[in-house]
Amino acid sequence: MLFTRMEYDKMYEDLFDWIYSYTPGGICYKSKLKKYQKELWNPIINIINRLSNKVELNKEEEDFLRLVSYSGPIYRIQNYNSRKRGYLCELGYYQSWSKSIEGVSSVSNLSGEVLLVIGEAVNGINLFGFIEFIIENKCITRPSYARRIEQLLIYEKEEEIVYPIELENVSNLVVVNRDKIHNWEKYSINISKEKWKRNSLK
Repeated sequence: MLFTRMEYDKMYEDLFDWIYSYTPGGICYKSKLKKYQKELWNPIINIINRLSNKVELNKEEEDFLRLVSYSGPIYRIQNYNSRKRGYLCELGYYQSWSKSIEGVSSVSNLSGEVLLVIGEAVNGINLFGFIEFIIENKCITRPSYARRIEQLLIYEKEEEIVYPIELENVSNLVVVNRDKIHNWEKYSINISKEKWKRNSLK
């Protein structure tokens, strides 16, 4: 096993709490981001990096990379306030994105005009890919009733990826009405790059 059974159990509990508590585009305090980075994302990233540099992989390792590692386009929505002097706070901690417009359009906690952040991930973490991996490989003991896997399925359509919010990973930042996000290229207003960065989460 890539992790011990005890490590998998703890990672599943943390992942459940993350998915259940934090929606892509939602607010997460720096202390929480730091905790998840240290205890959940970094161990997974370390395995992804180690396996990516390995010449020959066994089936478990191949499945882990295929299901858990994600490279490709990513999308995030955030609250929009025209009076703000910046919108993206670079922290280096992994935060919530979606891997498609369909996924990000399923995020239901925002309405009206929103910020749509468009970027590119290299070895991001696919959250439901990780859940699929631990189920298929029977990595965890029976989850408690309070953290049943079935409770998470309503969030699967958000296609959540975690990846840092860093300007080098962002290709576009636009304002668009939440109801027109599927056609954002037609209905959005671009925000110039000099206005992208802000210095704090608030």
